[in-house]
Amino acid sequence: MEQFNPNARGLNPVNNFLLAKMTEFMYLERLDYQFRYFKNGEKPLEGWTTERLEKEKIVTDDNFEQAFEARLKHYFPEGTDFKYINKSTLDSVEVLGINFAYGLDPELMVVNAPEYVLILFRGTDNIGNNFMGEWTGTDFNIRQMKATGALEGLRVHAGFWQSFDLIREELLDHLDASGAKEKPIWIAGHSLGGALSMVCGLYLKADGYPVSQVYTYASPRTIGKKAFTD
Repeated sequence: MEQFNPNARGLNPVNNFLLAKMTEFMYLERLDYQFRYFKNGEKPLEGWTTERLEKEKIVTDDNFEQAFEARLKHYFPEGTDFKYINKSTLDSVEVLGINFAYGLDPELMVVNAPEYVLILFRGTDNIGNNFMGEWTGTDFNIRQMKATGALEGLRVHAGFWQSFDLIREELLDHLDASGAKEKPIWIAGHSLGGALSMVCGLYLKADGYPVSQVYTYASPRTIGKKAFTD
């Protein structure tokens, strides 16, 4: 990360590459693989599919902050702090006699370095042992609803807004308490994490935070009414 330029403008290839790798490590199985890879003498692991990593995981949401910091802290300047924020809800609804699980499961890592802040979002994953809960309750919840707070009155994709809103206050409290509001903020995420990155970036910018740029990878369209789009 010594090559990361927190003051860059426009598409910066180096920043782009580094943020892409950081968002890859937001997934439990990708971070899990890293520890096994080094334990295996930095040789590829034979037979370790994503499904097997999910079943035999050593990295979980309970130890994710410690695992992320342990794997990546040497890339960042001394004095960098790591804060993992996540919150889940899961419920079900019966339609024509069939139960459908739906839920919200936002996960993000705040990396507070001496000269900049990274906010990294994870994409769609299981809620506990439920595979479809986040897909149904977040990704596929494409109706539009009014946002609140700094985006008061704007209409946006309901699933993405509700997911961000679930961790909004905790994120703002952490940014304020840790002095992160005084540094350029870079936000990135893959897939659903990209959509949440856009909502988060717009919200923080509207709320007076120094958001520099938002980088998204394979993000779905964060649909909204014209005021939100503008």
